[in-house]
Amino acid sequence: MHRAMILGCGARAHWHACVYPQVEGMELVACCELDPERGQAFATEFGIPAVYQDYATALAKARPEVVHIVTNPTRRVAEVEAAAAAGVRAVIVEKPIAIRPGDLRALADIERRTGLHILTNSQRRYFPEATSGVLHAIIHERLGDLYFVRCSTRGNLMGMGPHLMDWLLCFLNEARPEAVWAMGYGRSD
Repeated sequence: MHRAMILGCGARAHWHACVYPQVEGMELVACCELDPERGQAFATEFGIPAVYQDYATALAKARPEVVHIVTNPTRRVAEVEAAAAAGVRAVIVEKPIAIRPGDLRALADIERRTGLHILTNSQRRYFPEATSGVLHAIIHERLGDLYFVRCSTRGNLMGMGPHLMDWLLCFLNEARPEAVWAMGYGRSD
């Protein structure tokens, strides 16, 4: 049985915790949240036995092998570095995995130096629309070779953009793009 912990008990964390009853070989043993009331409510809702307010203490006492990092994306490097130093084997980072290119390079360096696996959840490739094979059949059997793809998304680009890119990679058989152009307009607060 692998031990897992959730760091950050806000709205997105619910989507991480609610799947645990269906995941074999994994046990959600702790959560960590700065707001003690929210942390306790989260632990009660999902039957999590230990609640912490301090991340370092949670890592030391809960000894998780997997940590879900569901916090503000501006703090990823410190949170991942602490997990690696505590011997965590994998972190599942809520999207976006990083905001600044320097942070992304720092995360790649942590992964390379420590062997910690860093993942982000892009679950839409497992939705029925993707797994039924219908879209794959249309793309690969009816359209022929693709040389250019244009796509767009509505809503918050940091929230929806990673899903869009993952779907593209999925439908294009994980093809490596030669070039990517991006444009944004408006403001989403």
